[in-house]
Amino acid sequence: MFYFLFLTALVWLTYWHALRSGFVSDDIEGLQNYDGKLKKFDYGHLNKYLLYKLLDKSPLRNHLFSILLHNANVILLFSFLISFIPVKLAFYACAIFAIHPVCIQSVAWISARGYSISLFFCLLGFNLLSLAHNASILPLDSPNSLYFALLTILYGLTYYISVTAQFAVLATFALQVFLGNYFFAVIGAVISTFAGLGIVKEGINLRKGVFKEQNLELSTKFKPQKLVVAIKSLAYYTRLCVFPKRLGLYHTFNYHYSDKVEKEDKWFWLGFIMLLGFGAGFWFGNNIVRFAILWYISYIFVFLNWITIHQFVSERYAYIPSIGICLLLAYGLFTVDTLFFEGYPLLLVFVGGLYLMRSWTHLPTYNEEVSFYQSNVWNFPDSEVAFGNLGVIYMKCNLIGTAVDMWQIAIKINPHYDVAHYNISSVLKQRGDFVNAMEHLKKAIDSPSCHFRELWSKELQQLGHEISYVQELNNLSQQLATLERDPAKFQQARDIRKQLDEVNNLHKKFEES
Repeated sequence: MFYFLFLTALVWLTYWHALRSGFVSDDIEGLQNYDGKLKKFDYGHLNKYLLYKLLDKSPLRNHLFSILLHNANVILLFSFLISFIPVKLAFYACAIFAIHPVCIQSVAWISARGYSISLFFCLLGFNLLSLAHNASILPLDSPNSLYFALLTILYGLTYYISVTAQFAVLATFALQVFLGNYFFAVIGAVISTFAGLGIVKEGINLRKGVFKEQNLELSTKFKPQKLVVAIKSLAYYTRLCVFPKRLGLYHTFNYHYSDKVEKEDKWFWLGFIMLLGFGAGFWFGNNIVRFAILWYISYIFVFLNWITIHQFVSERYAYIPSIGICLLLAYGLFTVDTLFFEGYPLLLVFVGGLYLMRSWTHLPTYNEEVSFYQSNVWNFPDSEVAFGNLGVIYMKCNLIGTAVDMWQIAIKINPHYDVAHYNISSVLKQRGDFVNAMEHLKKAIDSPSCHFRELWSKELQQLGHEISYVQELNNLSQQLATLERDPAKFQQARDIRKQLDEVNNLHKKFEES
C-alpha cells in the first residue's frame, strides 16, 4: 500500500499545476467549439461525446480527468510489473514514469489524452492476465471453463478498446508472446490485424490526401531508404526519453522532409549504435532487460516514420514506449544504489529530481495559447515553424504588428518558409499595400516547399488584377481632377465621377463577398 500511495503522491506533486491550465491549440476546435452532438458511432466520435457529457467544457474537469488517468496508469503499471520483477525495481520504474517530462504532452494537453486512454486499457489487459495467473485460472486444466471464456472476452474487449483509442499499441501481442501468454497473443494479433490495421489504413489514406495537398507527399511513400529514416527517428526518441532537454509541439528534427533526410548522418550512426546496443541487451541481458527493450521497440516502431502521415516526431508518441526506457533506467539506477549506497535510493532521487524540475519548468506551457506557443519558440529558437505559429496566435489577439514581427523572424531563419510569406502578404493586402503583398505572395509560391501552390497562384492572379485596378483607378482619378478644373467640362467630369463611384461600390461589395 505504501508504494501505491507514494506513486500517487508523485503524480500529483508533478501535475498539480495542470489544474490551472486552459484549452490550447487543438483543444479550441476539438472541445471548446464542440457542438456536443454525436456524429458517428465509431470509437473516436463516441469517446468524444461521452467525455463531453461527463466533463462538459470545463478545463478544470478535463485536466483533472487527465491527471487521474495518468495516476491510474502508473498504479496499473506497478501492479503489473510486480508480478514478475522485484517490487523495489518496479517502484523505481514507475516513479520515473510518473514524473518523466516526456509524458507531459499526453497528460497536460487535453487533445493528446488518447495515448493515456490507450495505455490504461492496455495495462488493464496485462493486469487481467496477471490476476488470472495468481488465481490459478491460467494455465487451465479445462480450456472450456467458464472462467477462461470470461477472461477471453474481457481481455479481447480491453485489447480492442486500447487499439481503437490509439493505434500505438498494435504490437501488444508481441509482449504477450514474450510473457508466455500465447493464446491471448493470438487474440491480440487478430484484433491488431483486423481492427487496428483497418484504423491505420483509414488514417494513412486520409492523411496522405492532406499531405498531398500540402506538397508533402514525399514523406508518405515507403521505400528501402526509409530504413535510414527509421534508425534516425529511433535515435532521436531514445535520446529524448533519456535526456528530455527540449520539449514542445514542433521539434526541429527533420521537420522539413527532403532527400537529405534519407541519407546517413550522425543521427543515423547514433541510431545504428543504439540498435546494436538494444540487440546485445536483448541477447545477453536477463528477462527484465529483454522485456524493457521489447516494450520500447514494440511501441516506438510504429512512430519511426516508415510512412510519415503525422508529425515527424512528438513527445506524445513516446508516452507509451517510454515505459521501456524508464524500466531500463530503473534497472541501472537500482543496481548502482544496491551496489554502492546499500540499497538507499540516492541515485533515483538525484535523477528523479532532475526530471521533476524539468517537468515543473515545462508544465506552465499549457496555461493558455500564448504561453503554449511561446514555449515552443524558447525551446526551439531556430524553428521558423514555432515563430510562424506564435505569429498566428498574436494575430488572434489582435496584436498585428507583433504577429508580423514573428513572421519576419521566421523568414530570417528560413527565407523560403512559405507560410510566413503568405501570412505577411495577407496582412499587407488588408492594409492596401498590394505591391509588397504581391512580392511576399510570389516568394511563398516560389518556395521549394510551397504547401498550396495551385491555390495561392490563383490568389496571386487575383492580386495582380487588384493592382491593375488600383493603378487604372488612380490614373482615371487624376484625369478627372484635370477635367474638373475646366469649367466647360465640369458636367462631363461629374457624370464620369458618378459612374466611377458606382464601380468602386461594386468592387467593394465584391471584395467583401
